[in-house]
Amino acid sequence: MEALEVALKRADKSRYEIYTDILGHEVVQVRESGPAYDLYGTGALETTDMMDAFGGKYEISEEGLPIHPRYKIPVRRQGEYTTDDLDKIPDEIRVELIDGVIYDLASPTSIHQIIAGTVHTIMSNYAAEHGHHCMPYIAPLDVEFDNRKKDRLQPDLLVVCERENEEPESDQHAPDFIMEVMSPSSRRVDMLIKLNRYMRAGVKEYWIVDPEKKTVLVYDFINNDFAHTYTFDDEIPVAISGGDLVIDFKVVQHRLDAAERIERSRGWILRR
Repeated sequence: MEALEVALKRADKSRYEIYTDILGHEVVQVRESGPAYDLYGTGALETTDMMDAFGGKYEISEEGLPIHPRYKIPVRRQGEYTTDDLDKIPDEIRVELIDGVIYDLASPTSIHQIIAGTVHTIMSNYAAEHGHHCMPYIAPLDVEFDNRKKDRLQPDLLVVCERENEEPESDQHAPDFIMEVMSPSSRRVDMLIKLNRYMRAGVKEYWIVDPEKKTVLVYDFINNDFAHTYTFDDEIPVAISGGDLVIDFKVVQHRLDAAERIERSRGWILRR
């Protein structure tokens, strides 16, 4: 039954995308989603031949493993990939690695950029006024938590602060603050998988911004204050600042409204 299920899934052509390249050649590509599927798009841990749904054959690596047609790396079981594999993926393909599992990254939208950029500016100004003891960074920036080579993420916004000598060394690789701006395709990853990984890594504070619902979920791991929900009408205290820094999301909403007005006036069509 398992073999039959794999065969049927592999033959499902809706799992593939067909397009014509610049030379006029027809190209067949496995459709990716969520944690990236295996070579054939079946989600199965193992497959029994080298043939896809269209009868095409795949290359074999020196390790004797199939070469993924999109990532150009040997196909492994999800959970077994490392940052060494990610180093070999073409630069134009945006992915993250979490606990050895590859996840595709959607291109950032204008909404993503405005929200992350506005919060980053507020935080940068605050840091400059208070001695630069913390430094905010904005994507794209790779973050690896430890030396096991199983994680490489690109948070939309992160903050790294100076550490006191008495603080434990176990979380030295983790940023103090991370914010992710959620999209429909990243909801499960941001709210479940990244939440769990950030908490285990030693991140002190994690914000999940939902532009569609205009809400911000705040997880203050240090004070065990989980899933406090704010809206875009609220002033949200940043826990790692002791509450001294407050992000007024009405300012964020004002920037979003201004950007939409400008885009419409110029006739631009941006992915929102």
